[in-house]
Amino acid sequence: MDKLSDGSPLRATTGIAIGDGAGFLRHLARAYPDGFDRAAGRMIMGLASAEFHLERGRVSVTVTSADAGDLGILKGLIAYQAQNWPGTDRASVVWTGDGAGSPVLPHLRPMVLAGREWVAPRLCRIWLEGSDLTRFSRGGWHVRLLLPPQGRAPIWPHAGPGALPVWPEGPDRLDLRTYTLRHVQPEKGRVAIDVVMHEPAGRMMRWAATSEFGAPIGMMGPGGGEVPPADWVILAGDETALPAIARALETLPAATQGHALIEVEDEADEIALPGPAGIRVRWLYRRGVPAGLCTRLCEAVAALNGPPAGASVFAFSGTEFTAYTALRAEFRKRRGLKRQQHLAMAYWRRGQMEGGA
Repeated sequence: MDKLSDGSPLRATTGIAIGDGAGFLRHLARAYPDGFDRAAGRMIMGLASAEFHLERGRVSVTVTSADAGDLGILKGLIAYQAQNWPGTDRASVVWTGDGAGSPVLPHLRPMVLAGREWVAPRLCRIWLEGSDLTRFSRGGWHVRLLLPPQGRAPIWPHAGPGALPVWPEGPDRLDLRTYTLRHVQPEKGRVAIDVVMHEPAGRMMRWAATSEFGAPIGMMGPGGGEVPPADWVILAGDETALPAIARALETLPAATQGHALIEVEDEADEIALPGPAGIRVRWLYRRGVPAGLCTRLCEAVAALNGPPAGASVFAFSGTEFTAYTALRAEFRKRRGLKRQQHLAMAYWRRGQMEGGA
């Protein structure tokens, strides 16, 4: 469902009993600086917006949206933040209006494995099929994949009174992984996810490589991770960031200039990366140096010259946690990029190898 039958937006409200409402709104502004307008008391995420009004001992919230999924996501986000804010009466975080009382999570889709192809020796592309996938083709490049227990029929999460997911527990507990949407084809009812293979193999890798077609998997989202248009870009990452870098190269304007730097084990990991002619693609090889300990990527980014005068800039990186901290400092401190000009992401952490891509 996208809108009510008369064309008006979907609408939900709640009144949160909270001791320090002003402090809570300041917290939201810090946590979501690109989406929260403190002066207007308004928060925007995707197609949904929330308006906040302070009352004595209470914060009233009205969320509207043209999309049921975005409505549910913003409701859940506000509920999560409120329930974890000191002095909140958690029982007061109950929504009325559209979606109230429904167990449906409108941003969850049951999917099945429909195809598998090897893009490179260590990169497996899986195709997932499902219905009503239009929301996954706009905004947000990342999704959360929900793997059911082996040998059990999946029990998917449902919405609680605060619009937060209520997750199955015990033997029905789901394994969650975050991945990049490589391709979205809503008209065909399918999406593609690229999964990096490494040793030791994790649960998602085994599922991608060995599951029978028709195997169930859940998908929630989308959210975050996209690269906006800019005159000059830095795209940097290891193989886990390849899907995001490839998608960025395909979607950036043809006149975009800059650099794409990708750290991989060796030449066998290279794939075709069509994109703007002005973006130079360089492959950096570890050649036996353990992933997460190689410094070539950070050194290569630090050695890049700055953009042309007057050019709009955006820098993206997706790496292991140690490289993430170094590149975030490179973007923020050394290059002086503002928050809206860069996105540094930690896709995995050494010692906890399996992560999103």
